[in-house]
Amino acid sequence: AAGLPGRARDAANRALLLALIPRLKRELAEAEEAEATRVDDPRVLHLRVPATVLRLLDARARVEDAEALVGLLERRDGRTRQLLALGSDGRRLTAAVSSGDIDRAARLAVFVPGFTSTLASHLVRYEHDSAGTADLATTLNRQRGAEGEVVAITWMGYPAPLVDEVLLPSRTVIGERVAKDGARRLADFLIGVRVAGVFAGSTSTAPPIAVWAHSYGSLVAALMLRDHNVPVDYFAAAGSPGFGVADIDKLRLPPGRISAIATSDDFVAGSGWFVKDPRSLPGVTVLESHVSPLPDGTQGAGIGGHSRYFEPGSTSVWSLAAIAAGRVDLAVAEDPCHRRVSFQPAECATR
Repeated sequence: AAGLPGRARDAANRALLLALIPRLKRELAEAEEAEATRVDDPRVLHLRVPATVLRLLDARARVEDAEALVGLLERRDGRTRQLLALGSDGRRLTAAVSSGDIDRAARLAVFVPGFTSTLASHLVRYEHDSAGTADLATTLNRQRGAEGEVVAITWMGYPAPLVDEVLLPSRTVIGERVAKDGARRLADFLIGVRVAGVFAGSTSTAPPIAVWAHSYGSLVAALMLRDHNVPVDYFAAAGSPGFGVADIDKLRLPPGRISAIATSDDFVAGSGWFVKDPRSLPGVTVLESHVSPLPDGTQGAGIGGHSRYFEPGSTSVWSLAAIAAGRVDLAVAEDPCHRRVSFQPAECATR
């Protein structure tokens, strides 16, 4: 519920999860029995997948989601994790997990994933990437004398569009309907976190919030900023197919608070499917993904493809951490000559 501290949310959601698992396993057993006793009608087999098969696949997937969530929460690696949200109203479970105690956080970074993201397939990896980037942000924060921890939240709190839903108008990844629903859910979640932060302990100021969003998740986050009054201080998009706007003023963040990063071979980002490639929008800070010197004197590694933006040691993860730390001055801006050739300035040809 909105306003509850992280400890209370975690306790309540863990209790809900423990009560949910027997129900999910019972539904799976019933689906397995229905499939085992199904009698096929040969006249319709070539027209559709039997409903019992679909029911079985979904029931099995939901159990796998729950098992992945329990496995992460029970991990004994010295890191505090809080289950901040749990949903079971769709084909797959949804959840939000923190990489630390949000009640004690100096700053928060919220990761929003995109297409095909499920707890079973992506939660562990996303939490690992988010937590590692938040740890780097904490280091950058402390280098300027600031105290406290940057805590990441892996927010998988909306039913992301799946591969087998591409042809469904209400669920397809090439439309905005799923993103608009996700935007509302994310807004409600962040408002609740901010309210809790205001009243946590003896502090009177809630921690600043940065949103990291990947791929279709960047559309979710951008529509949230456009359509809802939310407590977000920074927004960084990785591999974004578009924000759904042609003017970033509609996202209602101060100048210099919106960033975008994409590799030169990330064709999802280059598609500009949702109105325009964010890197071409005036006012968006475009970040580097190639090998580059970092402000601390080390060298950041280059990355490629659509899914490596949080890779440890990369230039991109340095910049994402800097944004979460509120150190946008440390983020590495893109060298224009590292863009695809057709987008490079003319002077790059002579370098």
